[in-house]
Amino acid sequence: MGNKQQAILIGPGRWGTIVKKYLIQHFDLIGEYNSKTYTPDVHRQCRVAFICTPPETHFEIARQAMIAGQHVFLEKTPCTTPEECDVLYEHALRKDVALHVNYLYRYDPMIQYLAEITRVTAPNSINITFLKKPHTNRIVIEAFGSHCLSIAHDLSHAKALYVMSFGYDNRNSSAFCCNLVGSFWPVKNPNIVINCKYANENIDHREITIIYDNLMLCGSLSTGELWCNGVLFRMFDTKNDIDNSIKAFKKEMESPTSPYRGKDTEIQRTVHRTIRGYYD
Repeated sequence: MGNKQQAILIGPGRWGTIVKKYLIQHFDLIGEYNSKTYTPDVHRQCRVAFICTPPETHFEIARQAMIAGQHVFLEKTPCTTPEECDVLYEHALRKDVALHVNYLYRYDPMIQYLAEITRVTAPNSINITFLKKPHTNRIVIEAFGSHCLSIAHDLSHAKALYVMSFGYDNRNSSAFCCNLVGSFWPVKNPNIVINCKYANENIDHREITIIYDNLMLCGSLSTGELWCNGVLFRMFDTKNDIDNSIKAFKKEMESPTSPYRGKDTEIQRTVHRTIRGYYD
């Protein structure tokens, strides 16, 4: 099909079907498999694998795909422990292939715009709130919390974010909140607060608030609106994050060095420790 590179899709379930709509715009899809039917021997000539299976299956499937020489587009969360995350990036480095974890808000134009602002001047605080009806049976820290953590890393520009306190609804795993601090500027570390919760109704409230001494920026990832001190300042297209993520993946395939290895490992460490209920 034209000059499109061939790709396979592993995990054509609910989310895989959504990714597929964007995948076929950039690649020639030549096979679809689930976690049980995929083996590295299928389509050995194919150099690209999209993995959208459940997180607990990611590590082994992605490891096998990279050993077979395939570039990997991996749905978040990439695995179940930070150690597994490091191993996957080591395989990518050794095999000279791209490992692209689909934390799709990294490619949201509003997040990228806000990240440029916080890169210049550290804010006093960053608040990230997700309140949304669940579309999965995954616990909230995996479904939404990991996205919030990736946003926190991108807006703080920190090599590592440390959890100062956290709250987690272990009864039904439907609510997660935490306070973070990281190495930001030499004299100023913003307070970073994350709140994410499953909503009982069909609600979509995804909001970022960044506060300076005389300035408050409030952006809605649901509507694309960015407000500055209560006045609508700018509108963003927030509907093409998956497409933007795949475009970034294609660029990484040309030069397989990920700028997100450390961040992805730190996100996975926070997710893992939250589930287990402890921090060092």
